[in-house]
Amino acid sequence: MTKGFTLLEFIIYAAVSGILLLTMGAISMNIISGRTKLLTFTEMNQNVRLIMEEIADNVGKSEGIIVPAQSATSSTLSLKTSDPLLDPTEIYLSNSTVKIKKGLNSPIDLTTDEVLISELQFLNVAYPNTSGTVRVTLKIRPLKILGFEKVFNTTIDVKKY
Repeated sequence: MTKGFTLLEFIIYAAVSGILLLTMGAISMNIISGRTKLLTFTEMNQNVRLIMEEIADNVGKSEGIIVPAQSATSSTLSLKTSDPLLDPTEIYLSNSTVKIKKGLNSPIDLTTDEVLISELQFLNVAYPNTSGTVRVTLKIRPLKILGFEKVFNTTIDVKKY
């Protein structure tokens, strides 16, 4: 008996090894792709949470809504504040980035470079002689996932203390 492999045994070994390597490669690519999507959606949700919390905090602490007027829609939210240094506080969309400007201070970005905001709308839904209520619509999409866009809505009341 000779030691070694026949050509047929080697071909079978190579085929089985190739199939196993392809399967492991496909599984690895799915894991990496899933991780990338998860990180992207997490980044997107963190941006939305920060924007909505910042809007809610500023609306809640304001004395009233300047823009938009009652029953009107605007891409800018302007709030009357009790602090003259922060009056007015404005939240708006500029170059796919949500910004906040308090008084004469420089605007601050509320979003990261990982997402694009395609729409930011404020609708003043307050009743006459009330302190104010604003409905916020935000349309966001991540840069890393093409063809995905999500719309978020919330309604926030001015809380006079």
